[in-house]
Amino acid sequence: MRYRRHFTLVELLVVIAIIGILAGLVFPALNRARSVSQTTQCLNNKRSLGQTINVYAVDNGKRIPVMLNNKPYSWYLRGYSWQQSDPDSERPDNKIYMNFSAMRCPLATIRKNSRGKDVDPQIHVSGIFDTGSRASSWWDAPSGSSRTRLAHYGDFRVESSGNVEYSFRQLRDTSGFPLFADAFARPNTGENPSTGSTCYFNSSGSVSSDYGRITLLHQGMATIGYADGHANSAEKSTLQGMGLDNFYNSAFEQSN
Repeated sequence: MRYRRHFTLVELLVVIAIIGILAGLVFPALNRARSVSQTTQCLNNKRSLGQTINVYAVDNGKRIPVMLNNKPYSWYLRGYSWQQSDPDSERPDNKIYMNFSAMRCPLATIRKNSRGKDVDPQIHVSGIFDTGSRASSWWDAPSGSSRTRLAHYGDFRVESSGNVEYSFRQLRDTSGFPLFADAFARPNTGENPSTGSTCYFNSSGSVSSDYGRITLLHQGMATIGYADGHANSAEKSTLQGMGLDNFYNSAFEQSN
């Protein structure tokens, strides 16, 4: 009679140990690869956004919207006019330049209701740089500072009756101007997050209301889209050199 040989307990433990070691080696590599892929996708979105905003400027007197009639730039790129109030219930009546999905970071996790609408009050979006008025101290770097002055980019901010646009005719050094970045957005009560209503960031962020801050989502870095249409990843120290302060890390914790 032939007997079957079974694994001994020691052999089984050795096999389990080997599988554990291999898993420990493979999983971090897979996570790194996934992180690189997400960063690449986010950079591609920023490039597309920069190129799209340039096309919009050509069609609209070389100006791009930051906030017009209390509607953010994302509203206009998606074909809605300022007379419209809710993009979920109304069709665009202007030229559609870009879908809102391309303005999101791929790390965003959005919950939807039964009708397919976004219900997550906190979303990761590509915010546009709201520089603040020319009278603001943000335009001039502190004495002795190595930071780039906003005045370096020219007199490009066009503001009237609360409306803000940037003029590409007046914007100098478009390859160095950080127009878009990963940002934190919190819509006002009752607003649909997909409108991107608070889709901006500024030099210091808003401590009281949380939004207006760049979010360091990609391994401690943010993806930046520049006014000329190129994009790269930037560390916090690089962003601080541009005069930007106050950040959130990937867990939405303050990272000053």
